[in-house]
Amino acid sequence: MKLYEPFQLFTSEECDQIIQNAFELTEEEGIAGGKYNPGVRNNKVFWLDYQDIGKFQTPMMSITDYSVTWIQEPIQVSKYEKEQYYHWHKDQFENTRTSARLLTLTCTLQSAPGAIFETKDHSFDLKQGQAVIIPSDVDHRALPPISGTRWAVTAWGMGTNPNL
Repeated sequence: MKLYEPFQLFTSEECDQIIQNAFELTEEEGIAGGKYNPGVRNNKVFWLDYQDIGKFQTPMMSITDYSVTWIQEPIQVSKYEKEQYYHWHKDQFENTRTSARLLTLTCTLQSAPGAIFETKDHSFDLKQGQAVIIPSDVDHRALPPISGTRWAVTAWGMGTNPNL
């Protein structure tokens, strides 16, 4: 695997199953900075205890410049409907904990027109089951669908906090 290079992570059947599993959970307002902040994010999220963490860990651990040792759980499943977004943000926070998010993996479970995942230097119109890995300290955003619903799953590769 390479950073910023899309790859197929899930089959369409696996994507449909993750969405179905999310429907069985309680839908929450998107959280940004530990609280609901519609100026940053207004989509819905679900927190899923995913059984096959290896699906996330294997590609993230193959990126040798980052020492990912575990995957943060639960996994975040995001639902974006028309006009729902997640503005520019980073997934790595400045903190004094010994561990930190090193890599962010996002995978489209269901695509929708206009629902693009972006970094400052890259734009990804990921198809069903496609994923991309970025460093967690890179600014990124999810644009709103023009129509339909975009579903995505995000996992974070954790390791020793590089800011300590």
